[in-house]
Amino acid sequence: MDKDRPDKQPNLVLITTIIREAPTGSQSGKLYLYDPEEQKVVRESAFPESDYIDLNDNPRGGLRGVWGMSSFGGKLAIANSNTVFIFNTKWKLLHKIIHPCVSRVHDVYLEENSIWVTSSKNDLLVQLDFDNRILSYVDTRTLQSVTKIKAWRPKVFLTRKEILNRSNNYRDPRTLSEAYSDSAHLNSVLRLKDGRIFISLGLQKRTSQYFLGNLKISLQKSRLWKGVLCLDRVVKKAFFSKEGQNRESLFLVISHGFSTIISLGENTMPEVILTLPGTTHPAHSIRQLSDGNVIYLCTTTGELILLDPADGRILNKWQIGERYLRGACELPDHSALLGDHCDVVRFNPTSQKVESRVTITENRKEAIYDIHPLPVGFSLPPVSFERELLT
Repeated sequence: MDKDRPDKQPNLVLITTIIREAPTGSQSGKLYLYDPEEQKVVRESAFPESDYIDLNDNPRGGLRGVWGMSSFGGKLAIANSNTVFIFNTKWKLLHKIIHPCVSRVHDVYLEENSIWVTSSKNDLLVQLDFDNRILSYVDTRTLQSVTKIKAWRPKVFLTRKEILNRSNNYRDPRTLSEAYSDSAHLNSVLRLKDGRIFISLGLQKRTSQYFLGNLKISLQKSRLWKGVLCLDRVVKKAFFSKEGQNRESLFLVISHGFSTIISLGENTMPEVILTLPGTTHPAHSIRQLSDGNVIYLCTTTGELILLDPADGRILNKWQIGERYLRGACELPDHSALLGDHCDVVRFNPTSQKVESRVTITENRKEAIYDIHPLPVGFSLPPVSFERELLT
């Protein structure tokens, strides 16, 4: 047997992570191969860094890290912040997806001849072919009338001509002010079994709070933001304790708003499936289970939400996250594997119990972003993805 081919392949999963405050020139995210049965990391891999990462001034994330994953028919897509790499079963690079209108990639959804990519920098959902041509797109800023959230009134600034003609390079972080970009935090995309596409507007910022975003950027650039975070910890410890609140939440909240799932149908109008009001952190990870129901992670409260995709009715929800709930997949026994900061949590919805919680890294600045089953037929990933091999 190939020494790089796992014996328990159907149960192995890939995990991507982001390392906060990783200095320029160091590794800002990793790809892990994890065995849920043995509850251990099988392999840890370095992944290519994003282009323009030397211009990143966001200490929490920004251009850092390894992000969404998706697979289809012997192909696997893995994204960093502005490039999507598509591999075959031997981890040979088949396609490299790059487009000037695609940046701050959070999630991808791979299909036979195309890939859907969430570009949170400019709030675009883009479908591209493997030659980097746009086949279709949705500017989620135009969905304000669909969400009917009066507090969310983002300015629509992109024209069809600009998007299709590659007029501006949004991969370069200097192209658009951080305070006015990412108004919806488009961070998850999924095609359901019935053909509809679900997208997550993870955190729709209140338009009235844009000035706070500018203030935060100014504090970060002047190196005063760490002082704000220290003050926040003191205030929270002394005066504030709330059950069901993710530990990463700020007492001094800079951004709060709404998290929304929207359904996009080929011959139907966009439709709101679910809205979570009062979120201070983006909700994440729309996934359809084998029984047809859908899960969604409310990172603000640490809840796993089970909903009916037909009408958005919440069927159940469980308090699971302790720090930062993000990343999910279903295992063959129908249990859910979830990311909670640097822990991998296995939850059994039948018994409604957490069966295991395993820390995959001791670096407390490293956090899980996505979890995806290792596709059938895939070898173990290489220990390092050399950039010169990916050009």
